[in-house]
Amino acid sequence: MVKIIPFKGVRYNSETIGDFSKVTSPPYDVISSEHQEMYYENNPYNIIRLILGKKTESNGEGNNRYTRAKKFLDDWLNEKVLVQDEKPCVYVYEQEFQRKGVPKSRKGFIALAKLEPYSNRIVLGHERTHLAPIKDRFELMKATKCNMSPIFSIYESDRGKIDGILEEESKKEPVIDFSDRKNVKNRLWRIDDEDKIKLIAEKMAGKKIFIADGHHRYETALHFREENGAGVADYVMMMFIDRNNPGLIVMPTHRLVSNIENFDSKKFIDGLEKYFLVEETNKHELFEEMDKNRDKNCFGIHVGKRFYLLKLNDSKIMNELMPGKSDSLKKLDVSVLHSVVLKKLLGISDGDINLQKNISYVKSKHVAVSAVGSGEAQIAFFLNPTKISEVTSVAMADEKMPQKSTYFFPKLITGMVINKFG
Repeated sequence: MVKIIPFKGVRYNSETIGDFSKVTSPPYDVISSEHQEMYYENNPYNIIRLILGKKTESNGEGNNRYTRAKKFLDDWLNEKVLVQDEKPCVYVYEQEFQRKGVPKSRKGFIALAKLEPYSNRIVLGHERTHLAPIKDRFELMKATKCNMSPIFSIYESDRGKIDGILEEESKKEPVIDFSDRKNVKNRLWRIDDEDKIKLIAEKMAGKKIFIADGHHRYETALHFREENGAGVADYVMMMFIDRNNPGLIVMPTHRLVSNIENFDSKKFIDGLEKYFLVEETNKHELFEEMDKNRDKNCFGIHVGKRFYLLKLNDSKIMNELMPGKSDSLKKLDVSVLHSVVLKKLLGISDGDINLQKNISYVKSKHVAVSAVGSGEAQIAFFLNPTKISEVTSVAMADEKMPQKSTYFFPKLITGMVINKFG
């Protein structure tokens, strides 16, 4: 069963920091080099210096982005820029935002979860991971002995029992309250009442945890424990949200294809017609039709100056292309795209090198359209968002989705609370 415990969180000192938006940032893996520079300039105490420090020409074993992160962390603690709560707490974290003009709210809690290998079927992942990010996060964890940002997880619903506790606590004055650069309102409250913490832990016992975002950080924590043995590294900081929370929003990540030698768009479309119903349309109608067909295997394509809607003719092709895989995985739009179109028709395999050479990922449909129009990309593939039920089904089947299959919105802000375990 999953074991949840409170911790003495390290937070920015509200008496020192006036504007929390100047010292916080999104998770490290969604920060571009331009935004890295922006966060550096925002404030000399911005969390970017801990989670994604700059590389310098003098980088070496004793002077690198990880050792500098430790130096910043130690200095900020000594200067009381960062302070540690005196009592172990569970933290209520709420984000208010808008999605397509509709106000949304997502509330959960941050605590420590006992590390469990995936084989124990208690904590479940759905995303493939890669060695380089794990190595990077491992070096940072080794230097700082911290979980800098919570892993975003979903738990099996308990019909709002835990949410009731969180709602009660969030009627109090928050310890952090600010809007970030994307106009998402972020609030944090502390629960230090032992009875309430015990009740949350009891309600969580026996549940399965599904990692929504942070697979690399979770596997880094597992690796760190293996390297250092049991003890203080037995737990990792997580944000927990009920899977039925109406504020759980998954956005699609679209694909751009480039560097296909001797690419012929007409031959490509002709090849698609063997497996798909291919309907030529315009940009506006394409996205409308995709939205109407969310429960079917369908996606959009922009190639040359034309737009097409694709619907899979016969799902049996997925049994041939993905033998031995679960129905949950084979039914995903992103699986159909990767197996039938990218791999079978375009010859792009799942290997890291091939994907990096030929595939790039964008959140915006408009950016994808512009990339094809400018010649930066040869093809744009537009996907509908993956459903929460599909995420949990794939994880329960012990399968892994292709890279960038989910994008949970909004991202959890880094800098709300840190778990220092060393």
